[in-house]
Amino acid sequence: MIDPTDLDRLAARALPAAEEERAGGWLLRASPDEPLRRLNSALPLGPPLDVDLLEAWYRDRGREPLVMITPQEAMGALDAELAARGYVVESEADILVGDAATTLERLTGPAHEVVPTELDVPPAALRSGHPVVQLGAAGGAGRATVVLQDGWSLILALEVAPERRRAGIASALVRAWARLAGDRGLYLQVRRENAAGHALYARAGFRRSHAYHYRRLRA
Repeated sequence: MIDPTDLDRLAARALPAAEEERAGGWLLRASPDEPLRRLNSALPLGPPLDVDLLEAWYRDRGREPLVMITPQEAMGALDAELAARGYVVESEADILVGDAATTLERLTGPAHEVVPTELDVPPAALRSGHPVVQLGAAGGAGRATVVLQDGWSLILALEVAPERRRAGIASALVRAWARLAGDRGLYLQVRRENAAGHALYARAGFRRSHAYHYRRLRA
């Protein structure tokens, strides 16, 4: 199983920010035109972590300092320091990992057609330089974006039309992802409150690698 820190860095390479800088123990990221927290937050790379430098970097760009606390289980000291400085918690999530063979064996459901479609994906995925595939299901009822990396594949933005939920569309998209990934490992981020997503990936044999959350210093 891949180390959580390595998995975080793999995800950072799959979705690079428009502006990135390594300084003060951080990967500092900013993407003013993209709302994803991941693209507008600091990823801890290793001690010592210079929080003053981080705050100055974001304020120089007119942005609120935002830190990705990951892997959460190993970042207790950083989390406590940021809490003492007034940073508030946002968006708790889990990183899940799996493998294609297990997913295809365990995840069953209706055989909805899933095919590659015209790319309409986050700009960050295209900046990565990795192959990116947009999957579309059942005549527009669902879609997902897949990034194919060396040895691993990330799925993101899996969406199902509200009126087509509970019809097996999400399962069909995940099975298509597994077939596309081949012998690559599978990974993704799922928000803590997304009970349906967690249930789906549990059925597919995914397991939890680690948790993360963000802390933001409000202006």
